[in-house]
Amino acid sequence: MHAAGRSLCGRGHLGGTDGKQPHHLHIPRLDLEEPARLSSARSTGGGGNDHRRDRHVESCLQWIILVDRHRQPEAALRLAASGAKVAVFDMNEAALAEVAASSPGIRTWRCNVADWQDVQACVAAVERELGPIDRLTHAAGIMPSYAVIDTTLEEARRLMEVNYFGTLHMIRAVVPGMLARDRGDVILFGSISGMALTPKLGAYAASKSAVNVLGETLANELGHTSLRSEEHTSE
Repeated sequence: MHAAGRSLCGRGHLGGTDGKQPHHLHIPRLDLEEPARLSSARSTGGGGNDHRRDRHVESCLQWIILVDRHRQPEAALRLAASGAKVAVFDMNEAALAEVAASSPGIRTWRCNVADWQDVQACVAAVERELGPIDRLTHAAGIMPSYAVIDTTLEEARRLMEVNYFGTLHMIRAVVPGMLARDRGDVILFGSISGMALTPKLGAYAASKSAVNVLGETLANELGHTSLRSEEHTSE
């Protein structure tokens, strides 16, 4: 499954923070459903670094997929069938039970991404039970539709808590371990709504605009590492 719109790779476009021109380096587009492509991946250092080195990734990858219930279960099934160990987070217990029953290679956790303590506990449980996380795919989000003047303060705060802080929580919980191991992929889901203004999606678009900026900045900051980061913009 590929999201529409722009995507930005960690070593694909690195804006210079030191006054220099951005570096333009090419890496393969991160594919949500092809763990095999990582098994013999080569890493290119960003930030103007010319060195190349082989990067070994375990043959049985362990990813977290935060389920978008309309799309991600199929990706989780294909990943598990390919030999990956797949951990799925969601708040919907019925959806979790359904995806867990579909494959012995999928483990599920009920997790509220808006709750930092819950995220920390669930990520720790995954690492304890399944091992180090090689890829984070974060697609959790909510999308209520109200005119700006009809959007309650509680709804606006909830949008930021789930869409923006949920993304930040998962980054904070997972990426430091990837940096310590010097390997990992991060796939985040922003939205074209954060750039293309749409009536009755003002509060949602504001939250996704924040996610877009967060994802692009993360890709920039990881550019000198072996990690790969990409933001997909969908609806």
